[in-house]
Amino acid sequence: MKHILRLLAFALFPVLCHAQTSPDGFFGIKWGASVSDAQAILDANPDLQPLGQSDSALNYTGGTFGDVPVHKWHLNFQDDKFCGAVLTFEYLRGYVGQNSAGYMYSRLIGTISEKYGVPGKKAGTSTIWTYPDTPTSKGAKEIRLCFDFRAKSFWISYTNFYYEKSVDSDPGAKNL
Repeated sequence: MKHILRLLAFALFPVLCHAQTSPDGFFGIKWGASVSDAQAILDANPDLQPLGQSDSALNYTGGTFGDVPVHKWHLNFQDDKFCGAVLTFEYLRGYVGQNSAGYMYSRLIGTISEKYGVPGKKAGTSTIWTYPDTPTSKGAKEIRLCFDFRAKSFWISYTNFYYEKSVDSDPGAKNL
């Protein structure tokens, strides 16, 4: 039993000790990038198909995030500055293994945790990573992964509150 615990501790050590790094953008798009700069980055990905745009949003479909197929990409802009992204993933009930919603959701948690550290909060069906505003990082940031059972989907959002003028706080969130 001691041997198994040692192996488990050894295997989890890199994950537990990984410093939480604040995201400097999303999918190669830096916070504060213009709509045209973000569009150029997304258009360069052959797996993404544009769905439309406005002065404050870009919408795409296709591609993957963390090896999970993405249904819709929605990038938000405030005053022509990139401030956030929401990706929607759809799932079908009854699937098992790598096609199950639980597996895909766990895979996304793992992908984000590998890069940005362990999540800090849990609120209902949301898993949340938060990063404070620091002198070297412009704006507080949040990554939120949420399961929506009614819509048969889950979504992930990346937000930089420095550029996002309307902050939607969640008073029901609790620290993990």
